[in-house]
Amino acid sequence: MSINTEENNKKPSEEKINAIIMRCSVLAGVADINPIVGADVAGVAGCQLKMFYDIASEYDVSVTKERFTELLGTLATGIGGWALTIFGATAMIKAFPGIASILLFWQPPLVAAFTWAMGQILKIYFPLIKEGKTWDKTEMQEAMKIAYENAKKINWKSELKNSFKFKKD
Repeated sequence: MSINTEENNKKPSEEKINAIIMRCSVLAGVADINPIVGADVAGVAGCQLKMFYDIASEYDVSVTKERFTELLGTLATGIGGWALTIFGATAMIKAFPGIASILLFWQPPLVAAFTWAMGQILKIYFPLIKEGKTWDKTEMQEAMKIAYENAKKINWKSELKNSFKFKKD
């Protein structure tokens, strides 16, 4: 019995992984627009979890919900406690009509940026996991800060707006 090592060592498609990251980032931003308190958080987490599993699949790494939860906490801490405070506070503010509308201008792009940054980190994280290595949480958090700063340079308002355009065949 021979094992096809070429297939086992197949490198994931960078283009496909980047497409997964962009798609899930835009969807997370769109999910955040949901005005129903709690539904937005569920939608965003669902998009991020889908991205996590899809990228893990590309790297042929098995994952667990616990690993996702731990990673998400580490990455959120990487961009600072202010991010968790902002996302939590704005989720509560959505309960007040009028004020919630104002949030639609700035929070969805931040959610999309966070999701994109998370995807960039996963491109480093999964190859390490596949090799049986670990990534120091402090180093991962520092990498997340850098990825998040880069993510904020993307015109997310345009990306989110364009996601609602329908193409004619």
